[in-house]
Amino acid sequence: MIRWSPPFSDRVKINFDGSVRSSSAVGGFVIRTNSGKPLVDAAFNTGNTTVPISKVLALRNSLICAKEKGYSKIDVEGDTKLVMLSTKFPLFRDSSA
Repeated sequence: MIRWSPPFSDRVKINFDGSVRSSSAVGGFVIRTNSGKPLVDAAFNTGNTTVPISKVLALRNSLICAKEKGYSKIDVEGDTKLVMLSTKFPLFRDSSA
């Protein structure tokens, strides 16, 4: 069973994803507290692109949002190993492993 795992108490957690159906791509993310309370969520059209690009855009947008909101201690979780490995975070969870 796959389930959400919280960050440490002094951190927030970003979950992001992207998807393509026909020729329409979308991405989205949620930023949560360690208790699971959503702080920010967003979904957006990423145009006519691929799933990996849609996921990268979702990750990028989530990090921009987190920075704008003043969050500096962040865990990131996504289901694409390539996208996760391309980040330079000291702590992330790779749910694709």
